[in-house]
Amino acid sequence: MSSTDIAGNLEPTMMEAVLQMQNQELAVQRVLRCHAQPALPKGENYLSRVSRITLDVVLGNGRKSQKDLILKEVPLEKNNFEFVHNLGVFKIETDIYTQILKQMEALMDEYHETEDFLWCKLVSYQPYTSILLEDLKVKGFIMSRRQSCLDLEHGHLVLHSLARFHAMSKILEERGVINGKDYKPYAIVNDKQLIERLVYNGLQNLSKAMHQSWGSAWHRVANKLIMPLEVFQSKMIDIGKLDESRFNVLNHGDCWSNNMLFKYDWSNRPIAVRFLDFQVSHYNSPCWDLTYFMFASIEPKLRRAHYDSLLRTYTNSLLSTLQKYHYSGRQPTYEEIAAEMERIAFFRLALVGVFHPVMTAEGTDAMDLEKVLGSDGSDGFNEHLYTSDIFKERMGPEFLKLEEQGLI
Repeated sequence: MSSTDIAGNLEPTMMEAVLQMQNQELAVQRVLRCHAQPALPKGENYLSRVSRITLDVVLGNGRKSQKDLILKEVPLEKNNFEFVHNLGVFKIETDIYTQILKQMEALMDEYHETEDFLWCKLVSYQPYTSILLEDLKVKGFIMSRRQSCLDLEHGHLVLHSLARFHAMSKILEERGVINGKDYKPYAIVNDKQLIERLVYNGLQNLSKAMHQSWGSAWHRVANKLIMPLEVFQSKMIDIGKLDESRFNVLNHGDCWSNNMLFKYDWSNRPIAVRFLDFQVSHYNSPCWDLTYFMFASIEPKLRRAHYDSLLRTYTNSLLSTLQKYHYSGRQPTYEEIAAEMERIAFFRLALVGVFHPVMTAEGTDAMDLEKVLGSDGSDGFNEHLYTSDIFKERMGPEFLKLEEQGLI
């Protein structure tokens, strides 16, 4: 039978009926039971309450099944709630899911993309207090252990995928879907109060710990961590300014290991990643996401030894994706990306000195954000954050490098 004969037997109306019937059979007709439980312990997510919702349902074909969802809600604590409200994190994330990611999916469909989506599906939302998402756990995605840091395979996969996200955002900008002016500046390098509470005071605690428990050889570095608040704020704000002449993209904004899930093959090799928590997304140089991820989540020894290779993985993926989607604007070179990473290198101090120890600490009491916000940063940091041998081993060389570069 020829292909013409086969096609002649496939009437559009018949195929329409077949597909509609299939959808009806798999659609949820009734919910029998709904159960909710916390999805994350304290200390694993600071901007949301996250619950896992399990539904016992009846499908259109009469079969009973189970559906799993993730519910994100605004925090209940007073200071946390005000912090989240002032940053507008739930509005930002809702807009990303309802507008940007849908357009990225359409773009991928338009170009018959064979690589996976980089996010989960939005199910519903309540403006702007809750977001209901698919639970990727049922598809085999799991979260890595944040205390261990990520190896090179994970690092290359994330950077390849992050470049795809950045490149697609650039295509949407070219099409008028994304306007950089619609996004607030990156708060961690723009909001003076947040810089003081979260970063500056965290570094003061680090300096104190260095003096008390790192030994006299570290007193010089500890002293250099103490700089006038106004000087520190000025340095952060200066590197965070948007320069429209640079290559800018939509940044994830909080790109660390707890905000991504991985899927593995039979040999436990990571083969796919999904990004979570688009709550502080912003428009600026892609090197903000690169610096955040590389200095907060990749095993420091591996990052230092393979820095150029990791950066090339990102750049190659960025350029190939831009070309795949026929981007007509100027494309950055590897050298330009590397130079931009150095331009914002002062941001590394916040990552290695404050964020990394909090993100990789054992237990769930590394930082109490409610206390940090309520005390303007003078309270809320666990005093043991900076005294562990593993933190000294991982980050000691980073502080010496920052000193060598004249950044402290």
